Amino acid sequence: MKKVLQLLRLVFPLVIMLCAALVHAQTWSDLKQTCGDAVEHPNRFRIEDCGRVYLAMPVRPVIKTIAPGGGFGGGLRAIHDFTPKARWNKEISGTAAVSTNRFLFLEGDILFERPAFACTGKSECPVKDNFQIELYTRRVELPGLAYYGHGNATTQQTHVQFGERWFEGGVKVLDPVLSWLDIGGEVGYVVPHIGPIPNSSIPSIESLFNDTQAPGLTEQPGFMHYKILALPHYPAILPFKLDYQIGYEYYQDLDVHRFSFHKFEADLINMRPLRWRRKAVPASPNAARDWFCTPQGAGKVCTLGYIAINGLLTLETAAQQQIPFYFQPTIGGADLADRDTLRGFLDLRFRAPDRMVLQGEYGHNIWGPLGILVFYETGRVGNRASDLGFSGLHHDVGVGVTLSVQNRILMRAYIGFGTGEGSRMNWKAGPLL
Repeated sequence: MKKVLQLLRLVFPLVIMLCAALVHAQTWSDLKQTCGDAVEHPNRFRIEDCGRVYLAMPVRPVIKTIAPGGGFGGGLRAIHDFTPKARWNKEISGTAAVSTNRFLFLEGDILFERPAFACTGKSECPVKDNFQIELYTRRVELPGLAYYGHGNATTQQTHVQFGERWFEGGVKVLDPVLSWLDIGGEVGYVVPHIGPIPNSSIPSIESLFNDTQAPGLTEQPGFMHYKILALPHYPAILPFKLDYQIGYEYYQDLDVHRFSFHKFEADLINMRPLRWRRKAVPASPNAARDWFCTPQGAGKVCTLGYIAINGLLTLETAAQQQIPFYFQPTIGGADLADRDTLRGFLDLRFRAPDRMVLQGEYGHNIWGPLGILVFYETGRVGNRASDLGFSGLHHDVGVGVTLSVQNRILMRAYIGFGTGEGSRMNWKAGPLL
């Protein structure tokens, strides 16, 4: 029975993806024509049209950063709408990707959505988001994640690796109750597995750490996962100037009854566009002027970019129990949710049950979908909430470039320094290109 379940975990996302691929005819001719025009006569609008056609393709190649340390990843994504004109829209999708470092990502989703219930009976409704129910299953294999030990003062001399794989499946619900507020919930089942990394130039985790220093190293039970979520945002439609995700989660250990824990997390993004209204529309284009202040619409208003102030707070508690090290939040590079933390540090550099990150960023689109950014970040991890003060903070600064289409960042590359551990250059794609 166990082998059958393991087979289903691997096969189910592939079956969903295959079904989605079979029921669609490809639109390669539209893509070829639109992107061909962008190559022959490049400008911002043609490049964005190419991106829109590509992202709307029912079956398309993807470039994906599966997890920190995974290297370059690529694969296939397929999407099919079953009833696009019905009140309930039904969409099935699947994604399969593998990276140069043998990281594997398989995902299948079935999405049901309809106009928000808050809009029922209203001819005009300020609520723009849809009510959603999503069934999902996911299989991830990460044979080479970094671990430096527990706490805010670890060194690179304790760098080891471990292998992680997990299966998860469940259901998510999202309900837009106001024009500026969505609420949601999730119930799922998670089966993690942690293993050694043999025959590697980097030591395997069990050579330096034991179950006391890395809780959950020798035992990985199955977990029920419960989550409630509030998503305040402004304005009602993208791009958001204020985009918050505030959630409470509970992981219930179903097997050994030693690793149940609670989690609170707030991910706060505050973005301020910098616009300038000209007294008159320029009589002729000027490359230098338009690079500095990009025209919008008829050209009377131009944008100087944006300033963002972001915060990330994670608090995990476990009454009389332990929090598995593989579920503890990290700072450094990007975390397993692909959120940038302290980009000047190595990925997953510091790890503990609680974390705090503050970020300041200036960004500016300089040509079409290409943008530049400058950032400053500070943060730390701790064993308890009282550790997250303004002492012991890590810092970094850096510069980078982004590639965006339809208000989505498809690729980002940056170099960070000022950490005391040297400069660091990295790039990431995602969530799905």
